[in-house]
Parts: sequence; structure tokens; C-alpha cells
Amino acid sequence: MKERCNKASKRNPSYLESGVIDDWHRFSNFKSWMQGQPWQGNELDKDILGDGKLYSPDTCCFVPSWVNLLLVLSNSSRGEYPVGVSYMKRPSGMSRELVNPYQSYVKSGDKKKHLGMFSTAMQAHQAWQAEKIVLMEAAVLRYSEDRSFQQPVFDALQSKVLALRQDLVENRETVSL
Repeated sequence: MKERCNKASKRNPSYLESGVIDDWHRFSNFKSWMQGQPWQGNELDKDILGDGKLYSPDTCCFVPSWVNLLLVLSNSSRGEYPVGVSYMKRPSGMSRELVNPYQSYVKSGDKKKHLGMFSTAMQAHQAWQAEKIVLMEAAVLRYSEDRSFQQPVFDALQSKVLALRQDLVENRETVSL
């Protein structure tokens, strides 16, 4: 946690603005909090309950890795297109532009699922949103039966599904989960 906020921030710029509450700079304080959590076999997360900027008892939780992976959007690597969208250039030798140059895909764990080709980036993104809703609803149900279940985490995950659904209905780009 401290390494991510200090040294690792050069590798992962999303941690540049992250910090740890003063109380947790003493490991015994963090450990005391941790032992009251379902930490064994799980990962520390600061994004589900918080805004992703602060490690604290109010913003952190331990969740299975599959929950953590579900919420990764890869903002830094997607460039100018919405999450889940890439632009397919016309292959060399082809005289015309592609009719549907925007490819949509969703990541589920370490697998990437192709969702189709679309004429606009927003259409491709909406395909991503629809599929991500399906994946997240299944994950929320699975989490409700997980040994590490915590009601605040469950509520936050449900809220993220509702926000994603609202983005889709209102034809809005999803920028965070």
C-alpha cells in the first residue's frame, strides 16, 4: 500500500494522487484494522468504498481478486476512445474505409471478449456497457454468496451497476466504476 503510493506511482500514474492516512503509517495500526476484516486470500481495495485516493478504514476493504479485476477500466491505455472501444484502421491495400471501424470488447478476468464492430465509437461503447452490466450483475450475485461478503461492499457494487445502467440509458460515456 505504501509502496504503491510512493515508488510504484512512477509505474502507475493513477497512484500519484493516492495517500495513506497517518495512523496506518504504523503497521500495527493497519494490522489491527486488517484483522477485523476478511483479508485472508483477498486483495486490499480503496476504490469500491472510496474515491480511489486514500487508504483508510472508511475507504478500504478486502475483496476477492475477481471483484477487483471487474472494476478495472484501463483508463491510461485506451487513448482517445471510450473504455471497451478501439479503432480498426483500414488494412493496407484496401481501397475503401471500413464501414464499421470501431471494435468493442470487454475484459472478464484475464480474458477479452469481442462484442462486435460498430459504425461509431459510442455504439461500440454502449455494447461494452451492456455486457459489463451483465458481468457486474453476475459478480454482485456471486459476491453475495462469497465467504468474504460485507454489506457495504455489496451495496457499493450494486450502486456501481446502477450508475453504469444509467450511463447506458442516458447515452453517456462511462468514465469510472
